[in-house]
Amino acid sequence: GECVMQAGARAPAGGAADERPDELAAAVRGRSIEEITGPIVLRAMEKGRGNYLANLILFPGRDEFFAYFPKNLQGVLVHPVGDNGVLVAGTDTQRGFSRLDQAWLGDIADKLDSTLS
Repeated sequence: GECVMQAGARAPAGGAADERPDELAAAVRGRSIEEITGPIVLRAMEKGRGNYLANLILFPGRDEFFAYFPKNLQGVLVHPVGDNGVLVAGTDTQRGFSRLDQAWLGDIADKLDSTLS
């Protein structure tokens, strides 16, 4: 498969060194899933259940997300979408997703699965 959608919003860049959103999207557009996923995403897809990394700085595999998220990413939620996809949501604050947010994103992933199947 390949990346079929990337969407997001973030605050305007704070300095010249920050990435622009269109540059982040271009970094993944048309690339295969294997090219833009790392062990954390692959593990969630293989096991069929989500993973919430509330304080990303503690995880050595965090670099896999910087191809499509800004460098100030603090937390990430990974949830499988069926057998061949994954929903990845990021936050710029540590522990930025509540339990309700996690459940809501899980429901969105399930809805995407049923819609795209």
